[in-house]
Amino acid sequence: MVQRLSSRGVRLPLMRLSRILEQAGSSSGGACARFCSNAPFAAHKAKARLHGSIALTDSRLGNGFAKLCSGLPVAARTAASHLRTSAFDFGLRCARARFCSRPRDAVPPLGRPPPPASRRFALLIDGDVFGPAHWPVMIEALSARYDVASVHVFGAPGIDESPSWKSVLERLGVRYVPVPRLASGAKDPNDIAIAMHAVHTFMQGAGWSVALGVQDTDFVYLASFLGEQRCEVVILLPEGHALALAEAFRGAKAEVLRYAPKEENERARAPKLKVVLHASGESTLEPQDAGLVDPMVHNRANVIDALRTLGYMEDDTNPIVPAIAKLFHANRVGALTLWPLGFAMAEVAALLDRVGCSRLQANPGDLIFVFPKATANDSKATLTRYGSRVCAEIAKGGGPFMLKDAPTREVVRVFLERLGYLSAPFDEDVGEAIDVFAAVGKNQRSLQSLGLGALPKLSVHAASAGLHAALALPQSHGIWQLAPQDTALRGAFANKKLIRGVQAQAKEVFEAMEVYLKSEGLPVHRTYNKSLLEVQKHWAGADKYVRR
Repeated sequence: MVQRLSSRGVRLPLMRLSRILEQAGSSSGGACARFCSNAPFAAHKAKARLHGSIALTDSRLGNGFAKLCSGLPVAARTAASHLRTSAFDFGLRCARARFCSRPRDAVPPLGRPPPPASRRFALLIDGDVFGPAHWPVMIEALSARYDVASVHVFGAPGIDESPSWKSVLERLGVRYVPVPRLASGAKDPNDIAIAMHAVHTFMQGAGWSVALGVQDTDFVYLASFLGEQRCEVVILLPEGHALALAEAFRGAKAEVLRYAPKEENERARAPKLKVVLHASGESTLEPQDAGLVDPMVHNRANVIDALRTLGYMEDDTNPIVPAIAKLFHANRVGALTLWPLGFAMAEVAALLDRVGCSRLQANPGDLIFVFPKATANDSKATLTRYGSRVCAEIAKGGGPFMLKDAPTREVVRVFLERLGYLSAPFDEDVGEAIDVFAAVGKNQRSLQSLGLGALPKLSVHAASAGLHAALALPQSHGIWQLAPQDTALRGAFANKKLIRGVQAQAKEVFEAMEVYLKSEGLPVHRTYNKSLLEVQKHWAGADKYVRR
């Protein structure tokens, strides 16, 4: 091409263009070699840097081409444009040559060809819902199909300094976004922050897409809005969870990408126990020796349609577990294996095939489903005994149960007693019991998602009515956390010689908490649990970690 154009007096400019192409290719290849020399990197970070180098090469070529063409005769510009069309390919070949010349063991495995720029994703994860065990699996699942250019985790300030979070954040190269928790806020601050970052990501320009690691119906609108703006949206959910929510996201034209937790990443294995809900409304934990049933193998659409027809679900966004539990309890059709979810889906599908939707009783509207959970960790002892952390949380919570709806005072008292917030003789104040209940992590987030985050500010009568509503709403999952435990406090007080030992009577510990709160200038409360919570909050503020 250079020889053909030389007779037209443009040989010198084209020779300059050729030198620019060679320099650009060298620059791109050098960039690839530089980041490869710093191996090992996570594959998604390596790919992101490669794409950035190539994009920089293309930009430099474009600038150089524009300057040169301004001095070329019109007749030569067409031929020169063909030369520029292959310029990027030339630079890319140079980059690949340098990239592939590195020793194989120094280059992180990419696993697939670089995706087009329009598939560049920012992954935003709700840290209140999905902890460190989920992050590497989410990144791997998304990276298998798309280019993951950035990963952000949103959560409460300070939690990223805990060892279990900090090590994973550093290992994955994930950025943590601290989201302040204001006592006066009624909405989940994480949801607001994630939505703002998602829109900001989209506004960066063409080529950016959004992936969300969330489990909240509030994001269905966000997914729909971004889709209307021609922004690709991917929702990451663990396999077998949030079936109705997944349908709602698909209805908003978002792609739902399921990921399977891996033992080496999450240390989450098959549970050793299953939850059986009996016709009486009480449940038992029984050995789980059969293989897990995948809830996706059943026609979930038919199950959801039947639950909606019978009034157990208002729409596809309502949680499915409480609906199934109420269906079985209202119809007295025998015991239900409520958890793991795959068994529940299999049994309700079999019930519908056997009896038919038309012969089942509709939702009587007077049932409350409660699924208590305690806190648990991923320790070796926990996994040996229970098989998984979730199974340990359920077992320590005592198992789910059904309540018959009744006047607010009666329902709230029974509920708080069963979860350990009300008891004699040191926890008999309903107002303080509701305050503690609403301040505990999981409960606080659940109440906020239902628009009831302001319960502690209300009178005891209004707060009781709000809690009653939270228990009865079809949007509630029924999952509530038990009262905080005093194990860590007893150990700390015993070390400080404030009590005689960790086995001290509750009265002695209660009196010691009162003395300690006064000495620290903190409020003194009427109940054991409220005093315990006050001490824990004080220690957490002083960067002394106390597990609830």
